Amino acid sequence: MDYEFNQDSYGEITINFSLGHEAIGYWLYEEIKDDLVKIALLKSIANEKMKQHSLEYYQFNGRQYHLRLNSDEVIIQLKSFANPDISLEQGMHYDDNDKEACCGTTDFMTMLEHYSLFLSEGKI
Repeated sequence: MDYEFNQDSYGEITINFSLGHEAIGYWLYEEIKDDLVKIALLKSIANEKMKQHSLEYYQFNGRQYHLRLNSDEVIIQLKSFANPDISLEQGMHYDDNDKEACCGTTDFMTMLEHYSLFLSEGKI
């Protein structure tokens, strides 16, 4: 999973993830933004799941995305993809890559650490 965090000339965070992992970037931008408290909470929960080798999922329900994590994997899924009864405004659609992505919990933890460092180093 490749990713890149930047700040554009207007001070907005830009997040880019490799093909197949775009939903993680959208989740990060939509649900986390620059909230270091949420990042610390998710890192703590993921770390605990990994220590316990727990296969039971922790679920974080955001406004647009669900995140589920256990000791092995993280799954991020667009709510309207998980619940087809939720409809988008007329003319809007999501690309398949926006809907769902998975990665290993260790990779997810590394990404959160990099994003946390990006935010705390004053790049925003």
